[in-house]
Amino acid sequence: MRPPRLRRLWRHWPWMLLPPLGICIALLVAWSGLINIAASAGHPAWMEKFLALAMRRSVEVNSKDERPPPGKADLLPLAAAHFHGNCAICHGAPGQPVNPTFAHMLPHPPPLQEEAGHWRARELFWIGFHGLQFTGMPSWSGKGRKDEMWIMTELLRELPSMPVDAYRAYAFGNAPWEEPAPEELVHRGMNLFPINTCDRCHGTASAPAVNAHVPRLGGQSRDYLLRALREYREDRRQSGFMEPVAVAVPETRLSDLADYYAALPEPPHSLPASGDTALGRRLAETGDPQRDLPPCLACHGEPKRSDVPRLAGQSAQYLQQQLLLWRTGGRAETAHGRLMARIAQRLSPEQIEAVSAYFAAAAAPDGLLAQGR
Repeated sequence: MRPPRLRRLWRHWPWMLLPPLGICIALLVAWSGLINIAASAGHPAWMEKFLALAMRRSVEVNSKDERPPPGKADLLPLAAAHFHGNCAICHGAPGQPVNPTFAHMLPHPPPLQEEAGHWRARELFWIGFHGLQFTGMPSWSGKGRKDEMWIMTELLRELPSMPVDAYRAYAFGNAPWEEPAPEELVHRGMNLFPINTCDRCHGTASAPAVNAHVPRLGGQSRDYLLRALREYREDRRQSGFMEPVAVAVPETRLSDLADYYAALPEPPHSLPASGDTALGRRLAETGDPQRDLPPCLACHGEPKRSDVPRLAGQSAQYLQQQLLLWRTGGRAETAHGRLMARIAQRLSPEQIEAVSAYFAAAAAPDGLLAQGR
């Protein structure tokens, strides 16, 4: 007579075979090639509904803790410039339909001018920052740069109601654009808007950068500009805005680009800054021994090291943004970044605001800050 345990096993053995049998059948079907994975075949209606439900619920659940940062500025020009160069080719934009090649992906990239309004801000942020598996939607290329994705979210929320002319003005930035002549179309082709020009975001000899979160490049040293471009290219300085641009610049032209901006008399940002500029000046000139903070001008004064940026004339918003990145662990992939991270982590929020306001207000006519001024 069989023991009770063996009797129970004997009674239930057919059910125990179901999981491995199911796995074997699934592997056999996959091996057979009977499943048509062609994008042109589309999904069955039931699968389409299942995948859409799974995607929406995943986004809703995983984005619930995301909160936009306070005090957002007018970020639309910066966001539109990036969107048009990197997103519009799949998702379309005001005045530009979805590229037919990408419209035939499976699943189809949604036209965001029509679809973005169906999502909450935190959900748009989560999708853009983390990407979506099995869709071709990548995660944000600037690792850890949630601040940049919130800038993009601001644009996505405005996109459904944005007129074509307003979008074009934002996407152009400081870059001029004219209808190309037929000869130029034949030899060079065209884009509806310029997508590879630095002027779209950065300042020119006659106009400041399009947004307070964009740094002033004119008058920076050649060594610093080269270092920054190479760090973006090598993914040692993270920015979803700058990394694709820096990679697109040929190595042989990096020096020419650095020379151009080093000689450019770019206007400073004109936005007012709030903060204790007297405290900011003390930090710049003498530091804070109690917090083991060296004076900013020990490295950032003139003449000093050529491979560090000049801070005078940068917007307070940009300077605060960078210091907060260092405080939270960003931009620490290089020796320069690790040094600044240690300094930023010793600064109080009030000191960050004060020193940013001081340098924003301390622009000299030639774009430099002299010690003791």
